[in-house]
Amino acid sequence: MASWTIIKQRQAIHHIIKTLSLNVKFEKVKAHSTNAHNDRADELAKSGRFKSVSTNINTRGIPSQNVSLIWNDEVNLDKDIRKYMGKIIDYRLIDNHLNHHNLADIQESTKKHMINWPVSSKFFSLNSCNDSTCDQHSKDVSWKMKTSTNTLPTLDVLNRNFPDLIKDNINCMLCHNNSETNDHDLWKCPSLLPHIRSAFQELAILAQDILHKDADKLNLCITDTIKYSNVFCWSLNDIRAITDNVTAILCA
Repeated sequence: MASWTIIKQRQAIHHIIKTLSLNVKFEKVKAHSTNAHNDRADELAKSGRFKSVSTNINTRGIPSQNVSLIWNDEVNLDKDIRKYMGKIIDYRLIDNHLNHHNLADIQESTKKHMINWPVSSKFFSLNSCNDSTCDQHSKDVSWKMKTSTNTLPTLDVLNRNFPDLIKDNINCMLCHNNSETNDHDLWKCPSLLPHIRSAFQELAILAQDILHKDADKLNLCITDTIKYSNVFCWSLNDIRAITDNVTAILCA
């Protein structure tokens, strides 16, 4: 899918050059060489990462462009029809899933493009155990699914299912100030928040180490990217509240 999109965009660029009779010359510029235009291109690339919708070239109407069917202005129906029909069905299933009343916050985060669902899918299927049938793997999968659907057995859920047993005693056993719910217990309990903050500080350091080692970027650029990102910036400031981006990550 991605490669076909790249081919179409190349055709569009070629059509623009040909129609306007442009004289285009390519010149390699060394990275981080204080070239003004190259630095500006880096700035635009960085800012583009945080846009909810990427900028695409409209390839329709180009004389040399082959005709292709598009479903929902999003999915190209290429040669492998079975593959793309499966993708359409997957879209329908996840849409029905997100319409559940318990997943209103997940649906809102999805609309804001705050959740990377392909990566989330890999996270759900990740098996940290050597045996695919071991009890620990089953427990991990169960925990991931319950946290992502707000169905962990917190006291409010248990009270709803077993009222004679819980008898409305649903105060959080950690802070004793709020009702124990999935929303409170996962990331809003003041007794748990310092631990979540500490975990994200460790993740920020780990992310910096990995990028310093493998990325072709200046160390200062990497440090600033981590420091000011919506995911990590709150954890590096003790007075800032947890951000929606972190909530989306914890959900997915």
